[in-house]
Amino acid sequence: MIIPSVSTQVSTPQWTPDGQRILLVDNERINNRFREGYNKLRVIDLATRTGTFYAVAPEPRQIAERDEGAAALSPDGTKVAFIMDSRLHVMPLGSNGAPAGPARQVSEDMADLPAWGGDSQTILYKSAERVRTVRFDGSGTRDIPVKLHWRQAVPAARTVVHAGALWDGVGTSLRHDVVIEGNRIVSVAPHAEHDPDVRVVDASGLTVMPGLIETHLHPLTLYQGGQFGQIAQLMLSYGITTAQSVAGPLHQSIEMREALEAGNLIGPRLFVSPPLWEGNRLFYSFARTLRTPQVADIEIAKAKRFDVDFLKSYVRAPIPVMARIAQGAQDLGIPSGTHMVQPGAATGLAGTTHLSATQRMGYGWPKSFVRAITYQDGADVYGKADFHLIDTLFSAGALAGLDPAIVTDPRFILVPPNFVPGLQSATPPTAAQLASIVNDATQQAKVKAAGALVANGTDSPLVVPGISLHLNMRGAALVQGNLAALYSVTRDAARMALVGEDLGTIEKGKLADLIAVRGNPLLDLRAAAAVQVVLKNGRVFTQDDILAPARTPAQIEALRLALAAQEKLCRDEPEHCEEPGGHAH
Repeated sequence: MIIPSVSTQVSTPQWTPDGQRILLVDNERINNRFREGYNKLRVIDLATRTGTFYAVAPEPRQIAERDEGAAALSPDGTKVAFIMDSRLHVMPLGSNGAPAGPARQVSEDMADLPAWGGDSQTILYKSAERVRTVRFDGSGTRDIPVKLHWRQAVPAARTVVHAGALWDGVGTSLRHDVVIEGNRIVSVAPHAEHDPDVRVVDASGLTVMPGLIETHLHPLTLYQGGQFGQIAQLMLSYGITTAQSVAGPLHQSIEMREALEAGNLIGPRLFVSPPLWEGNRLFYSFARTLRTPQVADIEIAKAKRFDVDFLKSYVRAPIPVMARIAQGAQDLGIPSGTHMVQPGAATGLAGTTHLSATQRMGYGWPKSFVRAITYQDGADVYGKADFHLIDTLFSAGALAGLDPAIVTDPRFILVPPNFVPGLQSATPPTAAQLASIVNDATQQAKVKAAGALVANGTDSPLVVPGISLHLNMRGAALVQGNLAALYSVTRDAARMALVGEDLGTIEKGKLADLIAVRGNPLLDLRAAAAVQVVLKNGRVFTQDDILAPARTPAQIEALRLALAAQEKLCRDEPEHCEEPGGHAH
């Protein structure tokens, strides 16, 4: 049964005890001008197929988000627990699921992820890294000891990468060995003999280069929650060794960060971020309302306890809250971002996560709406204020039509299903599409010329993970050249994440994140996607290692069909089937 008018981003649905209704947290849109609204309880009556919204407090107070701050219905159906203003609240419900009284705050500490005990009297919740319980009336708070330990996966032995050619992100050289102890590079030197017990990665026929850095990802959001393991594999298979979240469910993101670091998931290292920090109105399920500076302080304190890597101020965050977020990031020594060039720069935030994107302040746009041009005064804000730009060249997605090998590559089995039809049917970009890509890349170059630090990202999952970073590089290169495009996802991306001392280039003392590719990416950027071997944190992954968990019979059959279709295309139109270096396949 499909209930009409339920948004696509609701909390986990819960049955009322009588089995006649479903309770969830949905977003009630305020008007038709835009998508935003307030998070409210919504009770769906199956008999009438109608849903009724219920506010939990006078606006703008509301349920914090529709993910980790969503509502939990007690087993007996008489109460609902939820997070509001970062605190745990309980509200009584009538037999029809409607509120039967005002909400009551039952905890003084920061709270997330409420869950009821079977007796409908006790609530289990997370308070940053602690697990606690409290009775529904606010009494009897106690800590629940949870001993969780993990260890970073670091190779014990020495590894030598025997490079045929090396682009280290600093200069170029030929026939060098990259020597690694554990997870750190100890030397980059001419080829030499090594002890027989040293692991040698033979990249003598390949080009070794720094691992790529994805600077704009939203892990575990929208469709990604159940697919993140697959997406992480896809990114690593395309040479992405570090991925920067710029907003996502915090507790789940921490779990994924640790799983990746411990080697329990195959994928890039993950730099995590709290949710989109928003103002009174929200849209995304993983946006959290920080309606006052006091609430912002609670969330920033939580972020510090979790050692997060990025803070994101979203489109309706009030200016005093933006200033708190900016100061919080500076205190933590991590980057921050927003959509607004102003007041983003004025409040001390580190940069924008797009050149131009959704916002509610008319003076904040750095790009004209009709002509899509960044005028010099907008570019100068970036350059003069040391305001950084993570650019997302969405228009560059049309370049997939120039690379039909994407769908026949063995890695295609890792592409999320919602992107498969579009990639399979991609055609070469039209003249208008190419003009749009060139225009967008020109605006990026203009900001860079003004003196700003610029990196390329994707905003996945709005676009296909992994592959889109390569398409964005190719789009940027149409104006800036291959070298600048490569810097934007290696050296400059590491500086953007404030990890330039550890990542972004292949130099002594840095973390051993590097990839070996077929071809010369300085001459043909398609070579950067022709990844054969990946080293992340010193651990060596072949493509077989990365793809092995995904090679199910159904996926192999889907790839076989795609290969057959591509072979026919290559017979009919061989000009579309060249590999880097100009060799047909």
